[in-house]
Amino acid sequence: MKTIKVLYWDVGKSSFVLKDLAILNSQFRVYDYTFKAKNNFLILFEFIKQFFICVYRVFSCDLVICQFSGYHSLIPLFVFKLFGKKRIIVAGGTDCVAFPSIKYGNFQKKYLKWFTKKSFQLSNYILPVDETLIQYDYTYQNSDYKKQGYRTFIKNLNAIDKVIYNGYDYNRF
Repeated sequence: MKTIKVLYWDVGKSSFVLKDLAILNSQFRVYDYTFKAKNNFLILFEFIKQFFICVYRVFSCDLVICQFSGYHSLIPLFVFKLFGKKRIIVAGGTDCVAFPSIKYGNFQKKYLKWFTKKSFQLSNYILPVDETLIQYDYTYQNSDYKKQGYRTFIKNLNAIDKVIYNGYDYNRF
Protein backbone atom coordinates (compact mmCIF):
# COMPACT_ATOMS: atom_id res chain seq x y z
CA MET A 1 0.00 0.00 0.00
CA LYS A 2 1.25 3.48 -0.93
CA THR A 3 2.04 5.83 1.93
CA ILE A 4 0.30 9.17 1.51
CA LYS A 5 2.71 12.08 1.78
CA VAL A 6 1.56 15.39 3.22
CA LEU A 7 3.15 18.83 3.11
CA TYR A 8 2.02 20.66 6.26
CA TRP A 9 2.38 24.42 6.89
CA ASP A 10 1.79 26.19 10.18
CA VAL A 11 2.73 29.51 11.77
CA GLY A 12 3.96 28.06 15.06
CA LYS A 13 3.97 24.90 17.14
CA SER A 14 0.95 25.51 19.35
CA SER A 15 -0.57 22.61 21.28
CA PHE A 16 -3.26 22.01 18.64
CA VAL A 17 -0.67 22.03 15.83
CA LEU A 18 1.39 19.45 17.71
CA LYS A 19 -1.72 17.33 18.26
CA ASP A 20 -2.65 17.54 14.56
CA LEU A 21 0.88 16.58 13.57
CA ALA A 22 0.85 13.58 15.92
CA ILE A 23 -2.43 12.36 14.42
CA LEU A 24 -1.24 12.92 10.84
CA ASN A 25 2.15 11.29 11.48
CA SER A 26 0.42 8.17 12.78
CA GLN A 27 -1.14 7.58 9.35
CA PHE A 28 0.92 9.49 6.78
CA ARG A 29 4.43 10.68 5.93
CA VAL A 30 4.36 14.37 6.92
CA TYR A 31 6.80 17.07 5.85
CA ASP A 32 6.22 19.85 8.37
CA TYR A 33 7.30 23.45 7.92
CA THR A 34 6.71 26.58 9.95
CA PHE A 35 6.28 29.99 8.32
CA LYS A 36 8.46 32.16 10.59
CA ALA A 37 7.89 35.75 9.48
CA LYS A 38 7.76 37.92 12.59
CA ASN A 39 8.04 41.25 10.76
CA ASN A 40 7.39 42.75 7.32
CA PHE A 41 11.08 42.72 6.37
CA LEU A 42 11.47 38.96 6.90
CA ILE A 43 8.21 37.97 5.24
CA LEU A 44 9.71 38.35 1.74
CA PHE A 45 12.47 35.87 2.61
CA GLU A 46 9.89 33.45 4.04
CA PHE A 47 7.87 33.67 0.81
CA ILE A 48 10.96 32.90 -1.29
CA LYS A 49 11.97 29.99 0.94
CA GLN A 50 8.40 28.71 0.99
CA PHE A 51 8.11 28.83 -2.80
CA PHE A 52 11.21 26.68 -3.30
CA ILE A 53 10.13 24.19 -0.63
CA CYS A 54 6.71 23.87 -2.28
CA VAL A 55 8.12 23.43 -5.77
CA TYR A 56 10.48 20.76 -4.45
CA ARG A 57 7.82 18.93 -2.41
CA VAL A 58 4.91 19.15 -4.85
CA PHE A 59 6.36 16.27 -6.88
CA SER A 60 6.62 13.89 -3.93
CA CYS A 61 3.57 14.90 -1.85
CA ASP A 62 -0.05 13.98 -2.44
CA LEU A 63 -1.60 16.97 -0.67
CA VAL A 64 -0.90 20.13 1.27
CA ILE A 65 -2.49 21.08 4.58
CA CYS A 66 -2.29 24.62 5.94
CA GLN A 67 -3.10 25.32 9.55
CA PHE A 68 -5.15 28.52 9.14
CA SER A 69 -5.55 30.71 6.11
CA GLY A 70 -3.37 33.77 5.68
CA TYR A 71 -0.02 34.93 4.36
CA HIS A 72 1.59 31.52 4.86
CA SER A 73 -1.06 29.51 2.97
CA LEU A 74 -1.23 31.24 -0.42
CA ILE A 75 1.96 29.93 -2.02
CA PRO A 76 1.55 26.26 -0.98
CA LEU A 77 -2.09 26.20 -2.09
CA PHE A 78 -1.25 27.91 -5.38
CA VAL A 79 1.65 25.60 -6.22
CA PHE A 80 -0.33 22.47 -5.35
CA LYS A 81 -3.31 23.69 -7.41
CA LEU A 82 -1.02 24.20 -10.43
CA PHE A 83 -0.07 20.52 -10.20
CA GLY A 84 -3.60 19.25 -9.55
CA LYS A 85 -2.90 18.16 -5.96
CA LYS A 86 -5.35 18.21 -3.04
CA ARG A 87 -5.38 21.36 -0.88
CA ILE A 88 -6.73 21.62 2.66
CA ILE A 89 -7.07 24.49 5.13
CA VAL A 90 -7.72 23.87 8.81
CA ALA A 91 -9.70 27.00 9.72
CA GLY A 92 -9.21 27.94 13.34
CA GLY A 93 -10.88 31.24 14.18
CA THR A 94 -9.02 34.46 13.43
CA ASP A 95 -8.89 33.49 9.75
CA CYS A 96 -12.70 33.35 9.60
CA VAL A 97 -13.87 36.61 11.18
CA ALA A 98 -13.68 40.41 11.20
CA PHE A 99 -14.17 42.40 14.40
CA PRO A 100 -12.96 45.93 13.55
CA SER A 101 -14.01 47.26 16.96
CA ILE A 102 -11.20 45.25 18.58
CA LYS A 103 -8.95 44.98 15.50
CA TYR A 104 -9.30 41.21 15.40
CA GLY A 105 -9.64 38.85 12.47
CA ASN A 106 -8.05 38.41 9.08
CA PHE A 107 -11.04 39.84 7.21
CA GLN A 108 -10.67 43.29 8.77
CA LYS A 109 -7.05 43.79 7.69
CA LYS A 110 -6.58 44.94 4.08
CA TYR A 111 -3.68 42.78 2.85
CA LEU A 112 -4.24 39.83 5.15
CA LYS A 113 -7.88 39.74 3.97
CA TRP A 114 -6.72 39.32 0.37
CA PHE A 115 -4.27 36.50 1.21
CA THR A 116 -6.89 34.79 3.38
CA LYS A 117 -9.62 35.02 0.75
CA LYS A 118 -7.39 33.79 -2.09
CA SER A 119 -6.14 30.90 0.04
CA PHE A 120 -9.67 29.77 0.86
CA GLN A 121 -10.55 30.03 -2.85
CA LEU A 122 -7.57 27.82 -3.78
CA SER A 123 -8.48 25.06 -1.32
CA ASN A 124 -10.43 21.88 -2.09
CA TYR A 125 -11.42 21.30 1.52
CA ILE A 126 -11.85 23.58 4.50
CA LEU A 127 -11.83 21.92 7.91
CA PRO A 128 -13.13 24.45 10.47
CA VAL A 129 -12.83 23.53 14.13
CA ASP A 130 -16.41 24.67 14.73
CA GLU A 131 -19.46 25.17 12.49
CA THR A 132 -19.73 28.84 13.51
CA LEU A 133 -16.50 29.52 11.61
CA ILE A 134 -18.31 28.73 8.35
CA GLN A 135 -21.11 31.29 8.81
CA TYR A 136 -23.26 32.53 11.67
CA ASP A 137 -25.32 35.47 12.91
CA TYR A 138 -23.33 37.64 15.30
CA THR A 139 -25.49 39.26 17.98
CA TYR A 140 -23.11 40.02 20.84
CA GLN A 141 -22.74 43.73 20.11
CA ASN A 142 -23.68 46.16 17.32
CA SER A 143 -20.28 47.65 16.36
CA ASP A 144 -19.17 44.78 14.12
CA TYR A 145 -20.47 42.77 11.17
CA LYS A 146 -23.81 41.10 11.82
CA LYS A 147 -22.62 37.93 10.10
CA GLN A 148 -19.30 36.20 10.66
CA GLY A 149 -17.54 33.15 9.18
CA TYR A 150 -15.48 32.74 6.01
CA ARG A 151 -18.53 32.13 3.81
CA THR A 152 -19.86 35.53 4.87
CA PHE A 153 -16.76 37.25 3.50
CA ILE A 154 -16.18 34.99 0.47
CA LYS A 155 -19.14 34.46 -1.85
CA ASN A 156 -19.32 31.45 -4.21
CA LEU A 157 -16.61 29.49 -2.44
CA ASN A 158 -16.29 26.06 -4.09
CA ALA A 159 -14.41 24.22 -1.34
CA ILE A 160 -16.05 21.45 0.66
CA ASP A 161 -16.56 22.21 4.36
CA LYS A 162 -16.11 19.48 6.97
CA VAL A 163 -16.16 20.42 10.65
CA ILE A 164 -13.49 18.63 12.69
CA TYR A 165 -13.62 19.76 16.28
CA ASN A 166 -10.43 20.43 18.21
CA GLY A 167 -9.79 17.63 20.63
CA TYR A 168 -9.15 18.68 24.17
CA ASP A 169 -9.08 16.93 27.51
CA TYR A 170 -12.15 18.19 29.37
CA ASN A 171 -10.83 16.57 32.58
CA ARG A 172 -7.71 18.71 32.40
CA PHE A 173 -9.29 22.08 31.53
